[in-house]
Amino acid sequence: MQNGIYLTKTDQDLKLLHIEEGEVLDVLIETGAPLVGTLYMGRVSAKDGPSFWVHIGLQKPALLQHPRQNYQVGQRVLVQLKRPPLIEKYLTKNAEVSDAISVSGDFLYYTPGKKGIHFSSQIRDKDWRSSTLEALNAVAENEEGIVLKGLSYGKNVKLITQDLHDVRLRWQQVQQDYQAAEKIGQVIHQGEAPWVSYVLDHKKEPIFTDNADLVVLLKQKNVSEKRLNFSLKPSWKVLLTESLDALLEEQVPLRGGGYLIVEEGHTLTAIDVNTTASGDTQLTLGVKLTSDNARFEFAQLALNESIRQLYLRKIGGIVVIDLPRLSNLKHQKALLKTAKSYEDSSLQVLGLTKSGLLEMTKRKDEMSLKQIFEGGER
Repeated sequence: MQNGIYLTKTDQDLKLLHIEEGEVLDVLIETGAPLVGTLYMGRVSAKDGPSFWVHIGLQKPALLQHPRQNYQVGQRVLVQLKRPPLIEKYLTKNAEVSDAISVSGDFLYYTPGKKGIHFSSQIRDKDWRSSTLEALNAVAENEEGIVLKGLSYGKNVKLITQDLHDVRLRWQQVQQDYQAAEKIGQVIHQGEAPWVSYVLDHKKEPIFTDNADLVVLLKQKNVSEKRLNFSLKPSWKVLLTESLDALLEEQVPLRGGGYLIVEEGHTLTAIDVNTTASGDTQLTLGVKLTSDNARFEFAQLALNESIRQLYLRKIGGIVVIDLPRLSNLKHQKALLKTAKSYEDSSLQVLGLTKSGLLEMTKRKDEMSLKQIFEGGER
């Protein structure tokens, strides 16, 4: 398969796979759940310490943390969806909302009530930032915030100021619609689909799709026609299905030999690292580790692939990885350092257990691929 972003859509879902040099870099599956960024007319149902519970028309109220003001029970409030509800067999997480509103434009985010002009961390050109900041300061109004997207870099300042004007009008319309809203949970403004944001953020990648409606939508988002590759019966569709199926298999081959067994459960996920060949004669998975250095290099490889699989498969919760035992203390510390280099707002490395297992936790914000497809069509 060629490098690029592949999109395919059915009545049940939309699938996005980002392929680079034959490997899956990322995958998104959208199944019609409420979209992050959507604005709702909500009503405060309860106070919970400094937080509030807000009805937005879902089965259960949404959690409003760090509110910008104190609300009364029964008060209506305009809120924005930060995280949709997560409903599984043994786990239910309420949706999360915010009253700090952000309205997306083509090149910027508009944040009413949060004064200041900020730039995406992707924009590092100081001269461009300085000239754009000067131009925006000349047209910025009181009590409005502006965050320039990475997509804005290099664009003519007239395009950006026009986008600001358009978003202001959109915000005015949002306020009018909110005032006129009568039903709890009424959608005031629809959020942007994550797959659209992904395509726009990866602005240099070619796009392959078999759905004409997606092509029309992307053109409306000013995606260059040069990036778009449309075919009703693409040759890549079978390969795309195979790539997705591979992410649902427990066995994951490692480069150079060996393999992982990824066992995802409801309470925890266990990843077993194996150096010996499996019973599958079609796979050459055996690897011989004749020195401590070789064991360390193999453990590093297995660790990197294990964490990659966690993100690709959207696995969250408690994770334990059974890596090869290392007798060299320096190697043990180096391996733990590698694991901690992956730490971010969603992943925390807890360390090695007494039995030598590497333990970590990953925040669960969405259903895993296995849970999405469990009992359904791929």
